[in-house]
Amino acid sequence: MSHRAETSAVPMTKLKRAVLETFRAKTPDELSACLSVFGRREWVRNYRWLDSSGIALYFLDRLKTLDIAHVLPVSILEHLEKNQVANKKRIANLFAEFVAINHKFQRANIVYFNVKGFASVPVSCPDPVLRAQINLDFVMSASDAVACSKALAELGYSLVSYSEHVWEFEVEAPEALRPLNIYEITPSRIVKIYVVSPGDDSHREAYQQLLHRQSQTWNGITFPVASDSDAFINQSIHIFGRVCSEWSRLSWLLEYKACVDFRRDDATFLRNVQQNAQNNPDRVIAIGVALSLIKTILGAIIPPSLEEWTILKLDGSINLWIRHYGEEVLLANYPGTKRYLYLRDLLASSQRKKNSDSIKIPPLPPSFQPNDISRPKGLRHQSYRTLVKANRKVFRMKFHLVENVRNALGARHWKRLLSGDAN
Repeated sequence: MSHRAETSAVPMTKLKRAVLETFRAKTPDELSACLSVFGRREWVRNYRWLDSSGIALYFLDRLKTLDIAHVLPVSILEHLEKNQVANKKRIANLFAEFVAINHKFQRANIVYFNVKGFASVPVSCPDPVLRAQINLDFVMSASDAVACSKALAELGYSLVSYSEHVWEFEVEAPEALRPLNIYEITPSRIVKIYVVSPGDDSHREAYQQLLHRQSQTWNGITFPVASDSDAFINQSIHIFGRVCSEWSRLSWLLEYKACVDFRRDDATFLRNVQQNAQNNPDRVIAIGVALSLIKTILGAIIPPSLEEWTILKLDGSINLWIRHYGEEVLLANYPGTKRYLYLRDLLASSQRKKNSDSIKIPPLPPSFQPNDISRPKGLRHQSYRTLVKANRKVFRMKFHLVENVRNALGARHWKRLLSGDAN
């Protein structure tokens, strides 16, 4: 294990790296030898990471595909299989809700398309049962926001929070009815609406995606999605934005790699992506960072025609950050790390060097808080909400304290790396 991993406050265990190896180009025998050394206690200690990273069921599926699931302790294999069975029921329930909402939107003549989740099947994910999906996400015009709110209200949703461009709706459930296991069906449901306006310059490209949306059919249901090239660009921007913040899920990289593998030999697709992104510095850097991550972390093979105008156009310092901190960031426990601050500094520096305001550092993902739009009615519910908020504040304070100290201690080493003096 490297000195960097040994001194890191983030658990960079051998087990996590062994799990990561299962998604690289290794033989079943190599992986069996790598995984068989871990006992039940070590796996149990990493349950939280396996679940929060979204990797648990992908990992189980990978082991079964390679016919090496037997290397896990019996109780661990049973635990993963039990969660897979539960998730299959949960995803079926979520898909029924997905169908109901799509039908509502279509009957209301709302112009929209689905993003992430079921829209990513099968290109980025062969089976939604492998995903730890919770939300249903849609993009639509601001002019349809009122109709959207009415349609969702008819399905029992209330608007619980909003920002300028993101509205969040929820069907709340009593806390007692919410399962502790994330793979089990919950009566609580969440919908996020990404609102775009044709009159907003920052939304021009997003609004064009609405105009260029296409239909997709899966599991007997037809629904609108972004065009293939737009979906890939959006996926890249999503990964880039998350890496530039505290928390990133390893499963997002796996799904991105699956998309690249699926489209690798599709010359028309690769050409369309280049045409839609090459002249936009924001998109070029987002795609370059996302591709560099899957190449470095997962050993992905990037088509040369895609790599030459993305990864090869990145500033060398950005690729250095990916090589040095990419694995640490992706293997971190929730709520993540603050290593992203180094990356954001690099992006800001790169922007200044170019003397241009065209490269934008993505804003931190919004933190939604319940507000007066939808007030909890019961005193007990309000008390619970107050307690949750207080606990979260303490949790966040501890996180910021630890990570700020860790970043300050690591800053000298990072500067040495940038200057080329570190070993």
